[in-house]
Parts: sequence; C-alpha cells; structure tokens
Amino acid sequence: MERERFISINGRFLSSHVLKETDFEMAENYIAVIEHNHERCKTPQVGDIVEGAYYDGRYPYKNGTIEAINPDGSLSICYQPYVPFIWLKKDGFIGMSVSGGPFGNHKAEELVLVEENDEAMFCDWGNCGACANGAVNFLAPVRRWRIPYEWRSKTHVGVIDEPNERQYPISVKELGGFGNIASFWTMEQLDRFCKTLGISYTLMQERPGYREYSMSHNFRETKGFWKLEDVPAGCTPIKLLSNGSVVDGYFRTTEHEVEIYRPNPNAKAVYKPLSIEEHIAFQRENGIY
Repeated sequence: MERERFISINGRFLSSHVLKETDFEMAENYIAVIEHNHERCKTPQVGDIVEGAYYDGRYPYKNGTIEAINPDGSLSICYQPYVPFIWLKKDGFIGMSVSGGPFGNHKAEELVLVEENDEAMFCDWGNCGACANGAVNFLAPVRRWRIPYEWRSKTHVGVIDEPNERQYPISVKELGGFGNIASFWTMEQLDRFCKTLGISYTLMQERPGYREYSMSHNFRETKGFWKLEDVPAGCTPIKLLSNGSVVDGYFRTTEHEVEIYRPNPNAKAVYKPLSIEEHIAFQRENGIY
C-alpha cells in the first residue's frame, strides 16, 4: 500500500498521534495475509463486501461485510458496518470485530459474485495502543458479493376517512420513520403530487375508515444546497418546505428513489420563502411536502 494513501486515510489517527514505521508494517502484514487468502480461497471470506437489502427488501445496502463464518458454514453479515477491527487467527485467516448493524445470517450459496477485486477498509490499534483515535486504517483486496432480493418500497400512504379537524386525512410516511414525508387534504392532491414526481401507489390493505397504499418509490433527503450549482444536473424545480417555509427546491426521480433537494435556510441567494398569504394558499391548494 502506498504510503501517501496510507497517510491520507488516517487523518483521524494523525489528529491525535504520530504514525510510526511499526504502523505501516502492521498494515502491510495484514494486507499480505488478506491478499494471500484472497488468491487461494474463491468462496466468500471474512472481510468480503456484500450488497443486498434487509428487512424484506426495504432497506438496500451497498457495503456490508462478512464478519464471521459460523460453525455450520453460514455467514454472519453486518449490513451497515463501521470500519471493522481485525486480527490474525491461528488458522491463517482474519478474525473481525465490527460495530454497526443490523446483522443477519446467510447461506454461502445465496451470494453471487459481483467483483473479483474490490477494496475494503480495516483497522487495528496503532503504536499508541487502545486509546481515543488510536485505530490505524488500511485498505486490502476483497471480493464483492450480492445477495439477490426483490426490491420493496418502505414508503406507505395512509388514508383516514374521518380525520379530526386538525389532522390531514392523507399522509405519506416511511416505515419506522418519524413524521410525514407529505400530507394532503384530498386524493386529487396526492395524485397531482405523484404525477409531478413520476411515481405511483398501490392499495395494500383496507379496513373500515382506513386505507393503506404502498408507494412505488422511496424518498431520500439530501443535504441542503447553498447555491444552484450544488444541485445535480437533471433535477426538476418544485415548491416544497424548508425550515417551515415554502421555497423553490428540486427533485430527481431514479429507479427506486425520489431525491429531494431543499435550499439551506441560511443561503439567502436560494432560500426565498413565499409570503404568509402565499404559503397558506399553496398549502390549501397542494397539501404540504
């Protein structure tokens, strides 16, 4: 591993400590072992990258890691890991301790090879031992695998037939999330919203006084933009909420997501709220999102 790159990925360590030759040697030894096992073992190994989706296909992940091979041969996978700590075992393979989650067990035959030569980051304690900012990072070659899944939306629409006077009858929510993504007074407003974004919804269940629909897409909030140049190409203007006011924002609809771009409230060049009267009129006409 090139020393310049080694230094570049250890900024946190360098904020409190000094890298020594022993740290570089430790990283090189780990990398040599992982490379050796990468060449001699073609099956999924501890440290390999896994992509898929957990919770019944609703939460895709791209950089999970195999954290252990169980005695029965199944794989313990951390779907959303922090940089894992590793050590060398007596059998010549690496062991791993990883935080993050959730975790799940999968049969090795579920995994499909995506990339023969990818790269993953690992760490171990450096020359200062176990202490604040004392982990040294390094990169090593691994394989990337995929667990095939059927994508499912985690965004639902709830419709209440007889809401109270302060309650929107129609709400768009993410399963397990807090608050509403969007709220509407009428189904016509919901339909107009969906047509604008290029998405749809399907009835899931119905019971007296309530209906629930599954949205065709999930929603992803992005970091508030400070200038128009921060908004990616291909986005479409839309009026939406930012910091409680209706302003000009943008959206982009991809295969499974609607990306939402709201202006930062402190960016006066792009954050231009409607007047109170205009805000109320917009909310009454379109709902709120």
